[in-house]
Amino acid sequence: MNQRYILFQRAGVFYCEDRQTGKQCSLRTRDKAEGITLLHARNETVRQPACWETTQPDHFNQMSRAGKKTADGLMFWRLKK
Repeated sequence: MNQRYILFQRAGVFYCEDRQTGKQCSLRTRDKAEGITLLHARNETVRQPACWETTQPDHFNQMSRAGKKTADGLMFWRLKK
């Protein structure tokens, strides 16, 4: 299965690119391991969005940095109520 997001580095900072839309965004890290972790979190949210939003609170910070943040950043807490 092809991954929707790919990782690349520009000027020492890691970025991801959405292969469907071509949109690129910074992962705001210079650490390769952290960039890979954020990329995997982003690809996993595409593969199983409902599962990750409701059952994986440990990974919520990574998901929000990977693009799953709402306007006020409280998606997880609203789902738990």
